[in-house]
Amino acid sequence: MKALLKEIGHIPNRRLSQNFLIDDQVVHQILTLAHVSKEDLVVEIGAGTGALTLPLLSLVRRVIAIEKDPKLVPLLYRCQTTDQRLEVMEADALHVSFEAFSRPFKIIGNLPYHITAPLLEICLTMPSPPTSCTLMVQYEVGQRLTATPSTPDYSSLTLFREFYADVIDSFKVPPKAFYPEPKVASQVLHLRPRLKLPFDDPPFLFQLIRKSFQQRRKMLRSSLRPMYTSLFIEEGLLAVNASITARPENLSLDTWISLANWIRTST
Repeated sequence: MKALLKEIGHIPNRRLSQNFLIDDQVVHQILTLAHVSKEDLVVEIGAGTGALTLPLLSLVRRVIAIEKDPKLVPLLYRCQTTDQRLEVMEADALHVSFEAFSRPFKIIGNLPYHITAPLLEICLTMPSPPTSCTLMVQYEVGQRLTATPSTPDYSSLTLFREFYADVIDSFKVPPKAFYPEPKVASQVLHLRPRLKLPFDDPPFLFQLIRKSFQQRRKMLRSSLRPMYTSLFIEEGLLAVNASITARPENLSLDTWISLANWIRTST
């Protein structure tokens, strides 16, 4: 990897969170977790030096590799097959029109820490979602995505992920699997987007959730006070079988949905 980067005169860019995967065993684990097959179209986010791109091309029908850094794009073109099954897009994944891709497709990607949340939102909320998303994120983010109620990592991000997708499987990746080594571990998650969402007004639901988690130490009857009276929220909590002293992390997704539905029908 060092020799390859030196050949093109490239120094890993910390601003772009460039830590390149160099562990073949982890590559194998990711591809196994993704459950790819010869019929699949795979959209790869943050293709980098092609560590996943090349083996993907031996397993799937077609790969669309998205890479923002123009210095790395030539490395991806080296992965091209004789039958031209690789399409390289030099682009910021935040500004790619995923809706333009033919369906069905799967997403595999290494999401940079500083844009994990918006990229995750793009992957999960598009009108016609991918069949699956196999995503590498910073380990602490992975813990938040898979947390359970009443734990420190449980957050609005947890509820967002649970609302839009199921976590099928995951595994931890140590820093030594990358060059240069990051200071923290990573986690790979295999997500299956929901075909039918559990509530018909996501913006309203997440307005409540995000507002409450801005002051997660406060009880809901206090954190939601700018929107509703304390007495009204207490009444709603009792209606959904929750404690009137509940804090945002105490409510499961189902309870949040019940509360949102009660508020909507009671105002």
